[in-house]
Amino acid sequence: MGLIIEKASKIDLEDKRDNFYFEKRLDTTDEWIRKRTGIKERFISHTPLSEMATDVAFKLNLSQEEKERIKILIVSTIGGDYIVPSLASYVHGKLSLPQEVLAFDINMACSGFVGASILCETYLKENELALVIGAEKLSDFTDMADRSTAIIFADGAGAVLYKKDSSKFYKDLGTIFDSKNLTLKRNSYLKMNGREVFKFAINEVPKSIKKLLQESGLKDEDIDIFLLHQANERIKNSVEKHFKGYFYSNIETMGNTSSASVAMSLGDLYEKNILKDKKILLCGFGGGLNYQTCIVRG
Repeated sequence: MGLIIEKASKIDLEDKRDNFYFEKRLDTTDEWIRKRTGIKERFISHTPLSEMATDVAFKLNLSQEEKERIKILIVSTIGGDYIVPSLASYVHGKLSLPQEVLAFDINMACSGFVGASILCETYLKENELALVIGAEKLSDFTDMADRSTAIIFADGAGAVLYKKDSSKFYKDLGTIFDSKNLTLKRNSYLKMNGREVFKFAINEVPKSIKKLLQESGLKDEDIDIFLLHQANERIKNSVEKHFKGYFYSNIETMGNTSSASVAMSLGDLYEKNILKDKKILLCGFGGGLNYQTCIVRG
């Protein structure tokens, strides 16, 4: 499938906030949150994002040989500790990767990890490795008094070590400019029109997946795991109705971690030894608005 998952990891945070935390502080209830989002709990980080991204990379336990084969390092995030240097440069230094590695951050919001995966495939030669990290500290950009966002967004980080093989890589992607429904302005908080983002997701995501399956010649049942950005359980349920297959979900216990969600999901599946020899369809979608879909192999 073009990209093979060699290793994957996710960060483990300690500050867990369940729905009752918000029930005491906002005009909401545990039942309302679960019904609208599927979320029961989420985690908040008290360490800098640079440390989160580095910690999750170290959890891959990269060998010296693997480090020397890495040709590109991309960190997907909506905001690092600094504008310059990039998170990727910071991680590169902490891991002592070769000087020749291309390292940079991208900001594609919730679809960023999948977009970074697609970028890596185009850059790599056969048998070369890429390190892709999704790292977000959304609590820094969330108004905890805003019920529409505080109950949804969370912190997290995940990392994947990819290898490129000789098989054909299939992808689909698109951008629909929107500056109103999911925004983050400087010195401000995340703003989201959940209803409009929901409409975008349930319309564009199924079309992208169907297009990708058609181009690849694969059927629904050929995909072992459908892995969407963990935005909202209702989005997953709506998309799932269009296909036959297993749709992974961890939003109940992790919340929406933006571009970290797909990476963390892969880390969870890898730790459970579920990924090996599996075909996994990845789909990220969100702010931009944009969507990115591709197929990788475990």
